[in-house]
Amino acid sequence: AAFERFGNAVIVKPIFGGQGKGLLRLGKQDVAKHYFELLESQHQIIYLQKIIEHPGWDLRLFVIGEEMFAIKRSNPDDWRTNAARGAVVTPYQPSDFETELVWRSVRALDVTICGLDLLYDQHQQPFIIEANAVPGWRHLSEACQIDIASRILKLFW
Repeated sequence: AAFERFGNAVIVKPIFGGQGKGLLRLGKQDVAKHYFELLESQHQIIYLQKIIEHPGWDLRLFVIGEEMFAIKRSNPDDWRTNAARGAVVTPYQPSDFETELVWRSVRALDVTICGLDLLYDQHQQPFIIEANAVPGWRHLSEACQIDIASRILKLFW
């Protein structure tokens, strides 16, 4: 029913994972039905996301306490924008709107460390597609030339 509600095109995501591993884009009802039956037979959770057509990039907005860091991840060769999947990562300066959206999200989630993935669709409508409680930060650290590990340790010690 969710597959049909999402327009017969979805992203299937693992509940646990990262770096774009295990993501599957399904657009045919018979293939989706077979895949969902397989997941159910293995007692897996089926987590679907509506496909958001985007311009080939997204933002990772990373919060550590009261600090926020941001990168833009671009991948013209794949719908996944994960750096581990070959995306080009560059430092990014969030707009006032993006900054406010991040802080409202962090307050709503009541988290101290969080990686938010923000995606704009073809009409410039923003979507937070993930809030990562254990976000990867290696590519962000390299792109922004910031020692993320030290900042996390300072927050708690």
